[in-house]
Amino acid sequence: MVAILIKFKIKHPKTFNFLKESGKFLFIFIIVFILVFGTLNGRAFYNQIKYKFGLGIKSAEEFLKELKLPSGKIGKPIYSFPDTIIIPKINLNAPIVSASNPDPRELLKLLEKGVVHFPASPVPGQIGNSIILGHSSAYPWYKGKYGSVFSLLNYLEPKDEIIVYYRNHKYTYRVTNKKTINSKNISIPEQNQKAKLILISCWPVGTNWGRVLVEAELIK
Repeated sequence: MVAILIKFKIKHPKTFNFLKESGKFLFIFIIVFILVFGTLNGRAFYNQIKYKFGLGIKSAEEFLKELKLPSGKIGKPIYSFPDTIIIPKINLNAPIVSASNPDPRELLKLLEKGVVHFPASPVPGQIGNSIILGHSSAYPWYKGKYGSVFSLLNYLEPKDEIIVYYRNHKYTYRVTNKKTINSKNISIPEQNQKAKLILISCWPVGTNWGRVLVEAELIK
C-alpha cells in the first residue's frame, strides 16, 4: 500500500498534494463538528453517558422509594398530587403539561415546563392512544429545565413500567414496543379498545431527522 502511494505521488504530485490537503481539511472539519455538536447537546449526551456507565443512576426500586409517592388505590383519586410522568428505569420524573391546542408554537413553549400531553389525543387512563411529547436534547441556552427530559427513551424495553399521575389518579403502563421513524412520515398506531400511552421525541439526540416512539399499555 505504501509503495502504491509513493508511485502515485511521483506520477501525480499535484493531485497527491491536493488529496493530502483535502484529507487534512476533512479531518479538522470532522473534529470541529464533533466538538461543536457535543457542546450544543451536552446535557443529553451527559445523560446518555451517565446511564450507560451507571454513574449516579439509581435502581428502579431506589428511585421510587426516594420520590415518596402518595399512597392510594389504583384508579381512585389521589388528591393534591400534580400531573406527573415517572419512568423508574431511567430515573425520569417530570411534570405533564396540558396544551389547549396543537399549535406548534404553544407546544414548544409548554415543553419548557415539562413533557406535554398532545391535546388531540385521549388523556391518560382513557381508551385510545394518549400522546406525550418531550425534548430529547436542547441547546445550552434553552430556558426550561426539561430540554433533555426524553434523552434516554432509547433505553426503554418491553415490560418496563411507566407511571402516570394525571388529574389526581394514578395509572401504570407497561412498555410494549419501541421504534424510530422518519420525521416526515410520522404515523401513530391505530386506535383500538385499549388504553395506550405513546411517548414521542426527536431522534437521534441533537437532530430533527426522526422520532423515537415508545408504546405502552395500561395495566392498572
